[in-house]
Amino acid sequence: MGTTSGKAQAKAAAERRTFRAFAARCGKPNEWLAVESRPEPEPDLLCWHAQAGPIAFELVRLIDKRIAHAVDGRREPAIAFATEDPTSEIIRSKLAKHYETRCPIELLVSWEPRLVTPDEAILAVLLPLLNARDHPFQRVWYFGEIDCRCVWTRVAPAAGFAS
Repeated sequence: MGTTSGKAQAKAAAERRTFRAFAARCGKPNEWLAVESRPEPEPDLLCWHAQAGPIAFELVRLIDKRIAHAVDGRREPAIAFATEDPTSEIIRSKLAKHYETRCPIELLVSWEPRLVTPDEAILAVLLPLLNARDHPFQRVWYFGEIDCRCVWTRVAPAAGFAS
């Protein structure tokens, strides 16, 4: 059996940290009994909720690559540069993916500091995309700079983990 690369292990650890931070911000960290990284083509995480049981989560980070490139590894201040909101492109790509799992799948959209777009503007782009096309997600959660809640659902919220 092959070994997982250091980069893949770091990505998986970051995804678990993001999920735990999201659960804590929502005020329900103890309701998640386990959080386990999964290989493709499964969603990123398989999580066990105390009442709802197993739920698969796909995570997506909203990052402006121009900002990331301009500030990563810099010691001196970055020069001025143009930015644009990458939300539409990133979310469209995620909605088009296919996953293999027997569990319900939920999407966790995570705002990152390398994005200048405010929560309200992201949600204004996100919600029409979720309603405009078929996708595998039962619920979509937004873990923003300020906002943290379920923003789209085709099912009732899980017991004890309502938005």
